[in-house]
Amino acid sequence: MFRTTTSVGLDIGQTTTKLVVLQSSPQGIKVAKSAVINNWEEGIVTPEELGQHLGTWLREQGASRQDLIVGLPQYMAIAQLSDFPPAKRQQLSRMVALETQQLAGLSDEAFLHDYCPLPPFLTYQNPVMIGVCRARVARDRLEPLISQGLHVGDVAMDGKALAASFAHLLPDNRLDDKLYLVLDIGLDNTTMVVMRAGQMVHVASVGVGGHIFTSALARHLGASETEAERTKMDSRILISHLDSPLTQAARTFASELHGALEHWHFQGDDEEAGGTTSAARFKGVYLCGGGARLGGLSEFLEAMFDCPVSLLTAPGSAQGERNPQYAIAYGLALEGLAQRGDRISLAPPVVTWTTQRMRRAPYLYASLLLFTFGLAIYLITSYIGLQTEAAQLRASRAQLDQCRQMIPDLETTQTQIRLARVMLQPVVACANRNEILLHSIALLSKYEQQGDWLILLADEVKYYNLPEPIPLATSAPVGNPQDTLLGMSRPAKSGVSATPVNRYGAWQCEPWHGLVASGFTPPRDHDQWASVRKLVDGLNADKGSIFTRVDTLTDGERSATDFNLVKAWWESFKLKSFALRLPLRDPEFVVEAPKP
Repeated sequence: MFRTTTSVGLDIGQTTTKLVVLQSSPQGIKVAKSAVINNWEEGIVTPEELGQHLGTWLREQGASRQDLIVGLPQYMAIAQLSDFPPAKRQQLSRMVALETQQLAGLSDEAFLHDYCPLPPFLTYQNPVMIGVCRARVARDRLEPLISQGLHVGDVAMDGKALAASFAHLLPDNRLDDKLYLVLDIGLDNTTMVVMRAGQMVHVASVGVGGHIFTSALARHLGASETEAERTKMDSRILISHLDSPLTQAARTFASELHGALEHWHFQGDDEEAGGTTSAARFKGVYLCGGGARLGGLSEFLEAMFDCPVSLLTAPGSAQGERNPQYAIAYGLALEGLAQRGDRISLAPPVVTWTTQRMRRAPYLYASLLLFTFGLAIYLITSYIGLQTEAAQLRASRAQLDQCRQMIPDLETTQTQIRLARVMLQPVVACANRNEILLHSIALLSKYEQQGDWLILLADEVKYYNLPEPIPLATSAPVGNPQDTLLGMSRPAKSGVSATPVNRYGAWQCEPWHGLVASGFTPPRDHDQWASVRKLVDGLNADKGSIFTRVDTLTDGERSATDFNLVKAWWESFKLKSFALRLPLRDPEFVVEAPKP
């Protein structure tokens, strides 16, 4: 869309070689350069000499590094218009390959073929123009150029190039449904193309050219062909001079053209084209090539075809100079600018592969450049990221070093904190246990049944380590339980030694997990333990209770001291003793022993 594309058309003729360089840009197509050399004047005889001379000449013209679109003379190829049923591209390619085999016949040689789909017209529903040539012919055509290191981009038939020039130089004829005849007159052959609505409907090679006029003058004048060629350029065909050698040669030339058109007519193409005679169906005839410069030839053909005859001139320079010699070279350059599906390429596979590699090389270089650029960006970004990460790691390491230095102080502080917590355990226990005892007494008083006595409340550890009770005095009164305290007589004020006080370390303060309460219930005739069950059920049903799963203790689970204590009450007052296990719902506190 935004770049200029260059295409080089190289038309190698028998006497001259024409070069046209086209540049395509968003502004359009223009001629960048054109040149022509005369092979005879340069003393070129063999194909090897031609290749060497063309290599030097193209380098002088600055076109040696461009892809050359080389023309293949039409007499070296076969072109045929065929109609195929509607099909996809792959199916159409297979049908064209089968058609090519029929055109090649039983020959053992390798053939090259290609095709170009055309728009439908008249009775043709899916017309396809097929081009076929021998692979050996194409290789021989390109070998002198390739041996000189020239870049051959494609090989196109001269007839297809001539049609491309006509369609591009005369765009008004694309909308015309009439037939036009285009003739490129060479030395010994004439390329004939029939155009309709801007597309090629028939192409052929006629075995006569400008040399027929030169030979006629040489025989008439008894001179060499070189002298006759110079005389021909200054002569003119006069239809009224029937005995003139040029007029007789023109009749022979016209007869050959007429025979070629009649052959097309007998092939069936003429009837489908809508004409009855080859001389009356053309709206115009266009001449190009070196033989078109012969004076009077246009008038002679105009009388033969009964239609206007004009020169098809192609731009020969950027200034707009036009020359009929450049028609095929101009068309070859246009073929190089056309899309792949609009061309008929007869290049050998090795040339096609080389061209594709060369044309895709810039994409490879661009890809490598982008890859290198991307890799460099990635490496730079990674380097910056790694540097940033390294700085972060250094900062983290410095912080870790500081933390490592603070670890001993933290461990000492934690030890002190744990020791302080352990030392605070008795204080916490004292504060908690007062609240627990008060709450326990309130709950037991709330659900204590009438007639029941609760005489003991202790934690589980103290309950099972109760001191032995003091024996009852022999003089103690019997019958009133209030006269004694917990089944023990009041000690005398003197003569009794004080109980030694046990001292415990702060870390020996264990939390309470539960309490034990014991008491008496009076004897009953029916259901002795009903009041005890009501007490237990009331404690378990209380949602605000600090206890959970309250239950009674069996005689075997009770403390021996407690059991011995209440024995006197049974003997004296016939009261039934019971004990309750009161597990705390929540632990009192968490024990944390100091580390050594």
